[in-house]
Amino acid sequence: MTVIRTFQIISVIFFLIAAYFLRAENKDGVFVSLVLAASSFFMSIRFQAKARLEQDAGESREDVLDK
Repeated sequence: MTVIRTFQIISVIFFLIAAYFLRAENKDGVFVSLVLAASSFFMSIRFQAKARLEQDAGESREDVLDK
């Protein structure tokens, strides 16, 4: 399992925990869970962008070496 998928799963879990706290009317728990869910979601996006940049950099190096 990749790091990206792991952060996405963690994000969904924290979102479900926030839904539970919302139903239990625990506003502090909702806030903390949503912050952690958003952080996990943006970490997955960060790793996707980093992988894409590394892939693009590798392709540009190969283009230079071919010429």
